[in-house]
Amino acid sequence: MEQTAASAATLQVGPNPVASTLIVRTKGFEKNKRIFLAVTALSGSHIQQQFILSNQITTLDLTGLASGVYIVKIQFGTIELSERFIKF
Repeated sequence: MEQTAASAATLQVGPNPVASTLIVRTKGFEKNKRIFLAVTALSGSHIQQQFILSNQITTLDLTGLASGVYIVKIQFGTIELSERFIKF
């Protein structure tokens, strides 16, 4: 996980590996702020992009996604965090 030194912000994803629904948890951000979320393939191609609310639990439907390794990335100001997950 990449994280700025001054931030207590965290990103958690699970279950990993995932079959259909990925749960994304963010903590340590200002409350109810919009955070940009992107799911990308290891090749760099964008699979899904959306805004989520900070300090919330978000579910992503990955049912139609091919099996493989992907990255969930969130951005808020200068904070950028990412986690890998496996879709089977």
